[in-house]
Amino acid sequence: GYLEGEKFDPTGLTIALKYSDGSMGFLDYKGNESKFSFSPSTDTPLKASDTKVTITYESKSATQDITVKGSSGSDDTVIYVAIGAIAAVLIVGAAALLLRKRAV
Repeated sequence: GYLEGEKFDPTGLTIALKYSDGSMGFLDYKGNESKFSFSPSTDTPLKASDTKVTITYESKSATQDITVKGSSGSDDTVIYVAIGAIAAVLIVGAAALLLRKRAV
């Protein structure tokens, strides 16, 4: 989780991409930073009311639950979004754990 006032840190983030033909691929944030965006942005201090971060990669989005001290966000670890040529963006297992900077 995060403490109120900290900023979302995508360091170490890996996403799984599921394509419309059923194939899968993995993509690290590192080296592809310009293709990602986040809401709230990585420049925005988190508030206790923030319970989700939307991760967008080349116009495809997935939402990851986060915990900010004082919020009631859950720790779901699988995100699935079916859209366009990239059929899904998945944030799974260890990759999701990397989204949680430290235990609250």
